Amino acid sequence: QLACPLDLGCHSVRPQEMKPALQLYRSLIRSGKHFADYNFRNYTLRIVREDFRKYKNETDPKRIEELMDFGKQQLGVVQRQSTISQMYKPKPLVIELPAEEQNQ
Repeated sequence: QLACPLDLGCHSVRPQEMKPALQLYRSLIRSGKHFADYNFRNYTLRIVREDFRKYKNETDPKRIEELMDFGKQQLGVVQRQSTISQMYKPKPLVIELPAEEQNQ
């Protein structure tokens, strides 16, 4: 058995069955990190992690397929929205600035 990142419930699943879910998870996290806005970026990452944890024990193959399809659809949304957010970057928030700039 393989170790499972973030306890996604992979312990009861064979490696070849969990690979697509882990790829989708990584793609969503990677795409979510491209949001220019701090709040959108953190919201997206939090929701992805919460949803994968929420459904980590799902065993019904039909439901798993529905969840994967929904995840792929959401990946497209995240990729499009993060690309758009790069076009219209907001000013960085104070918490995003390096420590030396925050003190000025």
